[in-house]
Amino acid sequence: LDNKAEFKVVIDMPSGTALPITANVAQRLVDELRKNIPEITALQSYVGTFSPFDFNGMVRHYYLRQESWQGVIEVQLLDKHERERTNHEIAMAARDLLTPIGKELGVRNLTFVEMPPGPPVLQSIVAEVYGPTDEVRRQVAKDLTEMFRKVPFVVDVDNYMLDPHDVLHFKVDTEKSVRRGISTDTINRNLAMAMGGFRLGDVKQGRPLEPIFVVIQVPLQERSQLGRILDLPMPAAMEPMIPVIPQALVSRTIPLAELGRFVREPVDPIIYHKDLRPIEYVVGDVVGRLGAPIYGMFAVQNLLKDYTAPDGSKISPSWFGPPRTSSHAGFEWSGEWTVTLETFSGLGVAFVVALFFIYMLIVGEFGNFILPAVIMAPIPLTMIGIIPGHWLINAPFTATSMIGFIALAGIIVRNSILLVDFAKIEVEERGRPVEQAVVMACEARTRPILITALALVLDASVMFTDPIFQGMAASLAFGVLASTLLTLIVIPLGCISARRGFNPPSQEKGGPPASPTPSGEGEETAEETEEKPSKMAKLRHGLSMALQLILGVIIGLTIQLLQLLKRLLLWVLQRLLERIGGKEAPPAESTLSPPSPVQATPAPSPPAEEVPPAPQPQAKASSPGAQPRRKQTKAGAPKRRGIRVKTDVASPKKT
Repeated sequence: LDNKAEFKVVIDMPSGTALPITANVAQRLVDELRKNIPEITALQSYVGTFSPFDFNGMVRHYYLRQESWQGVIEVQLLDKHERERTNHEIAMAARDLLTPIGKELGVRNLTFVEMPPGPPVLQSIVAEVYGPTDEVRRQVAKDLTEMFRKVPFVVDVDNYMLDPHDVLHFKVDTEKSVRRGISTDTINRNLAMAMGGFRLGDVKQGRPLEPIFVVIQVPLQERSQLGRILDLPMPAAMEPMIPVIPQALVSRTIPLAELGRFVREPVDPIIYHKDLRPIEYVVGDVVGRLGAPIYGMFAVQNLLKDYTAPDGSKISPSWFGPPRTSSHAGFEWSGEWTVTLETFSGLGVAFVVALFFIYMLIVGEFGNFILPAVIMAPIPLTMIGIIPGHWLINAPFTATSMIGFIALAGIIVRNSILLVDFAKIEVEERGRPVEQAVVMACEARTRPILITALALVLDASVMFTDPIFQGMAASLAFGVLASTLLTLIVIPLGCISARRGFNPPSQEKGGPPASPTPSGEGEETAEETEEKPSKMAKLRHGLSMALQLILGVIIGLTIQLLQLLKRLLLWVLQRLLERIGGKEAPPAESTLSPPSPVQATPAPSPPAEEVPPAPQPQAKASSPGAQPRRKQTKAGAPKRRGIRVKTDVASPKKT
């Protein structure tokens, strides 16, 4: 995790707990944190209302935490350069400190939330429970919650179900309210204002950090007793509907007790939906050496072997999507597992596509299918360095580690090409044996390959402490070290094994083979050696033509796009100049606007008489046939709505 200077303690009391009790518990926890953790610089508690939430809080729906039994403590720490412990270590110490105190105070659940370095999720481990009925679904969620708590390294276990408790509702006697002329909406509105308060406005004074509101509310000692609330006066909105009652007996306000009574009813459960299907959530986090969520999921799955759902079905978790049907109980693993699955599946497809294009490019360069396989053989060998590298610097294998593995494939292929290309030149142009050629290639190319690898290690070392790109640094640094050393062994052995991928000079010229063959087979061998280079040449030519075609199409589309963009910009400029009143536009070029019909097809002008060449001073005069053409163009051409071009006929520069 990132070493941020903050974390949160989320408090969940049993559902229905009064606000003062939750506030007292939060204050007790704040005092314990202040006394026992010296790295804390500031504490702020929020009870019955949500705290300022960040991106992580938005994903976890902290803005909905406004019940009286919910609270949160914001903890601010010293800067990471001024303390020895990381925020994760401090959060673990706070968990060990506050968990027994919370159990003593009756807290249902304490959750310690740290800022995630990557995309936030609902929780590290999430079980999305489906079922045929509400009762089956809630019972399975309760059983899964107990299984989560049995795993020793799974903490902060909770579910999103409400604890069963009763709430008070005021049941209006409609007959009495109609007789008194008071509507049900008036009763509910006044009762809500008395119990929850009515905000009149805020105080405009100075520049306060938080707004100060003016609220009308019944005092706590009054609204905490039902007998006093029943004396709450309700205004009558109309005259009595029974005319026999004298006006003197009609009161303007009616006590609440005469309009109904308070009844205690069980609270309705919250129903969550996902993709139009009812669902329940069970969440948890993992700590300790096995901090990856996958280990907690495996541990919970082991506890499901002997479990039978209330509907009599055996539950098996779904790893790659929700259950297909809700006719029987089941659940889907979500949380960080979903992010990991989507990320690695996408990167895996990208890696396969990258390998395919790398292979095709090498085939087009070397003209056969054997040497590219030898060149790409060291790519999987990078895992020999990547896995121990992550263990050495204590870094998890994340999506950035996979990105580093993909990027490393191109670097390793480059080193292999240096060796194979050198050996190919020695074999085909100088006639050296393959064994001698690969040895010479290693002697000549080892130094630049090692320098390239060391440069990459130094570049990646600056990311070893970054919480997000730490995995990429481990993949690049340790993967290139292991693969570089193994490349100097694997590539020579691969070239020797694939010696038929090289074309010695004797085979290119159609000379006799190295070993004697029978007369009948010799002619066939000679024909094969003559046909082999031609096939390779055709293959190389076909690949080059395909690449040239693709490149030509891309360049053509790019040029067309640029031309279209140019025309669009010029059209916008033309429209802007049209809207400018009283200003003359600059002379337009032929590309600014499409030519008018007259310009595209000029009207025929009377044939001009042949005039002998005149002296130089007379060249400034216009020809006799040009003037009628200009007049006809002006008279016959429609009025253009483009850029107005001012033509100065009297200018000596116009010919």
